[in-house]
Amino acid sequence: MIPAPEPLRLTSTETAGAARIELHGNFDHQDAHRLLDTVTEVLAGPGRLRHLHVDCTGMADVDSSGLSALLMTRRRADAAGVRLHLEGRPPVLERMLQVTGTLSYLTSPHAGLARREYTCPYRPSGPAAPPRTPHARSASNWTPHARSASTRTPHARSATSPRSSTSSTRTRAKRLQHHRSPPRSCA
Repeated sequence: MIPAPEPLRLTSTETAGAARIELHGNFDHQDAHRLLDTVTEVLAGPGRLRHLHVDCTGMADVDSSGLSALLMTRRRADAAGVRLHLEGRPPVLERMLQVTGTLSYLTSPHAGLARREYTCPYRPSGPAAPPRTPHARSASNWTPHARSASTRTPHARSATSPRSSTSSTRTRAKRLQHHRSPPRSCA
């Protein structure tokens, strides 16, 4: 028999300029909102908070909702000008942060710094590359029907083939649209 998962327990303590939230139990979709509620209360409380410590030592398990709550905690702390410290990360959380690529974001001193260091994979970092042309042919002499009937291989479809030549022309046109589409950009 599988034991029932332990519900999340939160413990919150505040000192001058710092707050500590301890997580105990399973941090999953049922209880993720509780961390956000606690963080909101702590950040809205009286006094100038400079540091928010989230202690995960007692965390038994975490799912994607728990990760989402931690990311929202980081955003809210940054918006309030408070530094987030994610302490006592158990192996299950450490692995999730590494796999999702959020470890450096959640553990860097300031999220603004982490955002500036991130480079978009779709934005070129150097000088602009020349426009790409399909199949390495120059744009001036390339046409969708560059192959003539005399250069077809024996494996090409014959006129008696069940698929007509118009369907292959449509396929070529779709490929052309794909090659001519503008590169994706990060806004």
